[in-house]
Amino acid sequence: AKIGSRLTKKIFYLHIPFPVSMIFKEIEFGATVLEGILHADIVGFHGFTDARHFLSSAKRILGLSHDSLEGGLLGVKYKGRTVVVTMSSVSVEPEMVDAVMDFPTTISGAAELKAKHSGRAIIAGVDVAQYLSGVSLKLATYGRLLQDSPSWRDKLVLVQRCLIPGARRLDEARTVREIRKIVSQIKSKYGDGVIDYEEVYGSSMPIDQRVALWRAADCLFSADVRGGLNMMPLEFVFAQKGKDSPGIVIASEFSGVFSILNGALRISPYDMKLTLATVDRALTMSKQEREGRHLRDIDFVSSSGSDKWIQGVLRDLFDQTESLDDGEKDSEENRSSEGKSVGAFLATAQEEQFTRLRSKSVIS
Repeated sequence: AKIGSRLTKKIFYLHIPFPVSMIFKEIEFGATVLEGILHADIVGFHGFTDARHFLSSAKRILGLSHDSLEGGLLGVKYKGRTVVVTMSSVSVEPEMVDAVMDFPTTISGAAELKAKHSGRAIIAGVDVAQYLSGVSLKLATYGRLLQDSPSWRDKLVLVQRCLIPGARRLDEARTVREIRKIVSQIKSKYGDGVIDYEEVYGSSMPIDQRVALWRAADCLFSADVRGGLNMMPLEFVFAQKGKDSPGIVIASEFSGVFSILNGALRISPYDMKLTLATVDRALTMSKQEREGRHLRDIDFVSSSGSDKWIQGVLRDLFDQTESLDDGEKDSEENRSSEGKSVGAFLATAQEEQFTRLRSKSVIS
């Protein structure tokens, strides 16, 4: 290999939100962090917003512009190289979720939830007990719904599960205290039947319990203040297969999944009035509209597992870097031919139609 050439190809894929350029202006080594990312051949994101933040940061912090490439991708010029910026989304593992839906524990779990909350529509929620998950805002909105619409008090239940992974202990402790306080207030005002709240220690619920909840629920309510890739709404959509009236996803506009699910209803967790109207719409939506929204997403959710996503990312890597390498090679050949010395030119000229000058004819 040529000295200084790259022996490996690198992919940097970010599964969480990419910050705005102002963050890189404020931190001490912001430019260095961006330069480190740009040493990759492919920089990937799940949504356009994150890609836009990255391109904006590269422009404002490092002064680098971007160009459109073949295939709809973007490229950032950095130290004589073109770093490809790509966007692609990944879904759940359809075969695995399909199998879990037939587990006896899943079937019995869904039946138990329906029996426990008989006569009530079920709003499901599974979130990490951290500030950015927006659980407190969700509960506050739910409490306001029960206050403003008394007719829902005997017809509705929020089944909320909060995960406590222990990764951010102070944040989690503060958030759990706040959540417990709001849950207690809701129960004291409207009774225990309006909310089913449990805490789960760990980073995830067992998959059979999750899918059982999805099968029993009429809608999934997510109120992320800032969220990256969250597979649960995608899993929820997949688990609605075969139901007489598919459930609806209510997703925050600040979550990564909102740019993936076309059939989801959008909310802003900070806009309580809009969120209340959206929740009411989801609960009263016709069967025909539910089916239509489910059809918008089920094809993608059922056919975009991690294997196909990885294949797509690698295809982008090989296709783009190969074409870029060919372009750089042609440029190097052009530069080398233009910069040849006279001696080097004469040494290779014998292969062409060229007559050498005889010294005797000049001297005489």
